[in-house]
Amino acid sequence: MIPIRTRPDEISNDWIERAAAVTRQLDACVDDDESVAEDVRRTRHQKQAQIMNSSGNLWSELKPILMGWSHQKCWYSELRDDGSDYHVDHFRPKLRVRNSGEPDRDGYWWLAFEWTNYRLAVGWVNSGHKVDKVRKGKDDAFPLHPTSPVCRRPGEDISLEISVLLDPVSETDALLLDFDETGLPKSAALGWNAERVRDSIKLLHLDCPRMVAARQEVWRRCERHLTNALAALSVTASDFRPRDGKTAEDWMEEACLMMEPESPLSAVAIACATNSPHTWARRLPAKVAARRAGPGTTAS
Repeated sequence: MIPIRTRPDEISNDWIERAAAVTRQLDACVDDDESVAEDVRRTRHQKQAQIMNSSGNLWSELKPILMGWSHQKCWYSELRDDGSDYHVDHFRPKLRVRNSGEPDRDGYWWLAFEWTNYRLAVGWVNSGHKVDKVRKGKDDAFPLHPTSPVCRRPGEDISLEISVLLDPVSETDALLLDFDETGLPKSAALGWNAERVRDSIKLLHLDCPRMVAARQEVWRRCERHLTNALAALSVTASDFRPRDGKTAEDWMEEACLMMEPESPLSAVAIACATNSPHTWARRLPAKVAARRAGPGTTAS
């Protein structure tokens, strides 16, 4: 997972106005009273579901923009899967919240057409499914810390909620997820945040075999570049031939390219370098970050 930097200026005023109009329709929904014939009587929830279904093309319109922000990669898994149907996930579920071991509750319907609630996800991360009878996929889940307030209506401050799920829009949350040489995800934190990482891995199915295999391949490739750089750095003065093959700098650059946010699973390449026993290798991610920040920034 890498932090996603959103660009609000890319969301058109026209889209925002149309989204606001639909949200007003949702807000106006109420349960039908007994004056409405029972066979056609509908609840507020049913009316809102119909409006969302008929207006879902609105959030689909933003999919190309969301894909651009993540360099065509899933925001949660960082995989680029040309064969997958990318979903516009509602981070806070729009119609209902269904958490394991808890009663269902109404979703955050007022955020259904709020672009800041959107996250781009590949199908197997977002869609509910079972693996060995264990529920996987985000679906309608949005677990909170047991002591967290729960927002149930517009105007309540969602920033006060204590989310269990890691949010790819949060730079801090993105730092909490780490990887090892086998491709398995792990926590870079302790305590409560380690629990968040564990539950996010389980719920988003970040440990599925296809993801693990892809990460392992990236790790091995980055490790080869670092090994070649080490060999070039370790050559003796008598054996040094500056024009023979790639230099240490060339191999370091190969590794750095894998850490660029445009590259698939760049967070895995960063983890590979960060876990290196060599100081120069551990400094490479900072070098990548510095050159993206522009002139005048130095790696530490």
